[in-house]
Amino acid sequence: MKRNHLLWLIPVVLMLALFLTASCGDDGNGDESDGDNNNNKPVEGELFLADQTGADIWMPIITTISVSAEDFLGFIYVKGSSLLVKRFDPSDTNLETELEEFKPDTGLGSNIIFGVTEYAVNERFFSWNANESTYRYQWGKTVKPQIGLALVPGNCIYVNDARKDTLVGVQDSGQLLRVELFDFEKPFDSADLVDPASETNQTVAVKAFSCSADRGIGFVATKDGRVFRINLGDPQPSLGLSGVPEFTLKKATEDPLVNVDLDKDFSQMQYAHPYLVWVDKKYDIKMYNVQTKEYPKRVVDVDPNGFMEVNHGSVTDMRIFGSILLWSDMSSGQEGNYDIWGADIKKMANERDFYQITKDPDGVTADQRYPYLFKSTVYWVDNRNGKSEIFRGALPTM
Repeated sequence: MKRNHLLWLIPVVLMLALFLTASCGDDGNGDESDGDNNNNKPVEGELFLADQTGADIWMPIITTISVSAEDFLGFIYVKGSSLLVKRFDPSDTNLETELEEFKPDTGLGSNIIFGVTEYAVNERFFSWNANESTYRYQWGKTVKPQIGLALVPGNCIYVNDARKDTLVGVQDSGQLLRVELFDFEKPFDSADLVDPASETNQTVAVKAFSCSADRGIGFVATKDGRVFRINLGDPQPSLGLSGVPEFTLKKATEDPLVNVDLDKDFSQMQYAHPYLVWVDKKYDIKMYNVQTKEYPKRVVDVDPNGFMEVNHGSVTDMRIFGSILLWSDMSSGQEGNYDIWGADIKKMANERDFYQITKDPDGVTADQRYPYLFKSTVYWVDNRNGKSEIFRGALPTM
């Protein structure tokens, strides 16, 4: 009688066994501990580009370039004090086939050093800012002499109504400058960005600028916390719609996430429709959606434990590719050790929903910086071998 009474346990035990098997099943190798999350773990990466003479190389930039009616992928980087470009077959998306390497005859010295928001590139030109000057390189030709333009970071190359490549930038004194890149010697166009709140037509004091050549618009951030939209093609662009800013940052007494010193905000500001992103002094990444026009919010809480604030770290090299944010910082907890992190603004569940992309090899402390995304591969600069070299690794599933 007792044995019959226990028969009901048999199907229960069988179902429990099936459940455990499904939960802990393997892929035929006896171990599936990584599962789908393997692509979310930080990677050491693989060496992609190193200089045989031992010179440091850095700042990877990838673009499509046209020379003599031939399109190819250009991998731009800095070697020592020279700008170099490696040409690759555009059909080789992994950038494995090197076709040619050439170096501009520049003699630029330290003037080759530029930040991630201090250059502009398209299929015909590469332009950068250094030491309060602007330089231009036309693919397959030479660097033109610099022009003395002290531009705030964030310029772009805009094709105007006359189908001419025009470098668009802004000076901190409130002038919008447009320079035709085919004719660097031609006088450039300058237009005052008049403050709508000024009764005497004073120009705004500019903190940051970012523009989209494809969309023909730019965003001007002022030192008092206002952000205006401008039309790049207007002969005399006005700030905002009828002088109204896109938004104005609240004071610290109104919003605890706002810096007391607004002049320290809008670092590394970049625009990739519909996102306008920047870094503030608290090492947070802020975002404004130009479509929804909601008040800017902290989209990434980069340093929740306050390590960087104590150790004087920073968020550096931030770039946005569509909705993907990449940046480097030392928030992993080791002073002087920068890692690369990433987040997908579209998919983030909260402001701490981001991933560490790179890690050091065992027993090595190294910096990973200057991330660049091409296809689904992240390229970065790594000094694990005692010099700066370019490594690469797969973008995690975000």
